[in-house]
Amino acid sequence: MEPTTLVREYQPGDSLELDIIEAHDDTLSSFETVTAQVTQVMTVTMAPVMLVTLKTSNNHPGAPITAILKLYDRRFGSSLRKSKKGKHLPCRAEDEAAFRSFVERGDMGPFIDVIQEDQRTELVPNTAADWKQKPNAQAKFEAALWYEVRSHFETEVKAYKRLKDLQGVFIPRMYASVRFWPTSTNTSTDTDTSSTPADSPTRDDDYRSVSGILLQFIPGCSLWDLPESPSAPTSQEEWTSIVQRVVNGANEINKRDIRLLDSCPRNVVVDTASYQPFIIDLAQCDFKDKFFKDYENFCFGDGQEDWNPEVDWCENMRLSENPASIGLVIQSKLGKTQGILIEIEYPDCTKILDHDDDDAKVLNAGRGLED
Repeated sequence: MEPTTLVREYQPGDSLELDIIEAHDDTLSSFETVTAQVTQVMTVTMAPVMLVTLKTSNNHPGAPITAILKLYDRRFGSSLRKSKKGKHLPCRAEDEAAFRSFVERGDMGPFIDVIQEDQRTELVPNTAADWKQKPNAQAKFEAALWYEVRSHFETEVKAYKRLKDLQGVFIPRMYASVRFWPTSTNTSTDTDTSSTPADSPTRDDDYRSVSGILLQFIPGCSLWDLPESPSAPTSQEEWTSIVQRVVNGANEINKRDIRLLDSCPRNVVVDTASYQPFIIDLAQCDFKDKFFKDYENFCFGDGQEDWNPEVDWCENMRLSENPASIGLVIQSKLGKTQGILIEIEYPDCTKILDHDDDDAKVLNAGRGLED
């Protein structure tokens, strides 16, 4: 039996040519190409996240020298590529070949239509692992993963745009949306990771490319790991300031009609020089307008004269408890492992459940506004 050939993962030293799809920062320009030299692979759970040094073709004054590159690449992700039993399924050369054949046969577009119809009509849509149980399994698994990571990309870009005023304050700055063109032979025995951009990309090229974002690099560690870090604060006052700030940040995100679906101390990076916390990983979140559309699509509330979508949104926001899901967890850890007890002020989420108030009052309460 021949050994399995795995698709080569991103590694320090790789030089990646990135096409800028859209610049979100004045220091970069749309439609230019930048070179990203990988200096460190930070994590590869749902998506490869790398620290890179940038070289722009136009040498923009003030352009970032270092940045975080997050690539939504279906081929990688220990938490993304899983079987029905939860086993990690690394991408093999034959898996990549099956996906490319699927695209070349023209099957990708119709299959995406099937996925979207499934998501519109089913309360529990098929996952990528579910598609792996069906005919043409491997190609459909890869195709479903492509659709999933593309959705994560679109969600995260949308979130950063809507939170523009919070960038650099409670969340990192987003510099640009980018596209990377991996080589078709990028396996574990092939160290070439140069891109192969097309002059006029087609839809099929889009399936073969990898979307990504360039973000502000925050030198530090996660809030969860900070207590054990050599740079950890030592005073109760410093810890109180850090945790209160991130609680306020989560509340500000909620007030802009965005609900974080994966809020936890691990998704907060703390600058160890300034102790300023930044909430990261916005790929998994819910938007109020999308929430309403989903409810309309599934006819929730039909036949219920007192159904109030504002109340349902606020109830979901309360159940998520984004500020507390970060603050209370790290408070508990500090008390148990460091003997540090801190007091944090949390937003009053109970106000959004006052069903006797008019819609405007419910909405304002959901946004954390006072009468």
